[in-house]
Amino acid sequence: MKLFIDANIFIYSLIDLGPCGQFSVSLLDEIARGKYTAITSALVIDEVIWALVKNQKQHLVEIYISNLYKQPHLNVASVNGDLPLRAIEFMKEYNLKPRDAMHCAFMEENEINTIASTDSVFDKVKGINRLFPIV
Repeated sequence: MKLFIDANIFIYSLIDLGPCGQFSVSLLDEIARGKYTAITSALVIDEVIWALVKNQKQHLVEIYISNLYKQPHLNVASVNGDLPLRAIEFMKEYNLKPRDAMHCAFMEENEINTIASTDSVFDKVKGINRLFPIV
């Protein structure tokens, strides 16, 4: 199965000791072992960096982000310059925030229909299945 990894999975793996954090750590481990082929975008990496800075964890940014780029079976992909045009359509159709709409457009462009995310907003998007922790 090919997965798109949302920012909250990376963030929870670092700062949450509860069910979301445990799920995220386990999922990233399964990806590293090859159970899943995963992709994320440079936009997600931007979100992760901002969350670390905002949560007073700047000291983790360089090492954590560089390790994400080295993680087996995880591809960090660039974003096509035309992606915002499609994202606008997702915003209108599903009443999504811009960044969530960008993720949906990215998934569509890369023929991915499963997202690992704790964000239930993706549940309303036709054609997207969400892998998430049961809490």
